Amino acid sequence: MKHFFIGMAIIATMSACSVDPQAAADRRQKIKDVLLEPADQQGIELLFPMENNGRLSTFHVTYNPKLVSEPEVIRRIGNICVDQGFNGISIKAEGEPGFSTQPDGTKLPIISMWLKCKR
Repeated sequence: MKHFFIGMAIIATMSACSVDPQAAADRRQKIKDVLLEPADQQGIELLFPMENNGRLSTFHVTYNPKLVSEPEVIRRIGNICVDQGFNGISIKAEGEPGFSTQPDGTKLPIISMWLKCKR
């Protein structure tokens, strides 16, 4: 299972490198669909939620550590877990730091992690 998550993290990180404007718009929309408050969206580069029994329970999050701290990312996603009746959140797996290429060609630092809601 660990290898599956590592593979998914690599694929998601590589997709973050895409400079396709439509792909970037789709990624931003996914973030907006899950994190409704604009302030909570800041610093989040990718957000892939996964459902279990009709509730979002596992999240692959890629964020810019210059714009948002790891504890803040965990707090934001943890609020989603609590709102759905879970008891909190835990880090399932952390990824390697990397870079995301922006539409203008600049590279931003990113960190990926898997978060799971606690029952």
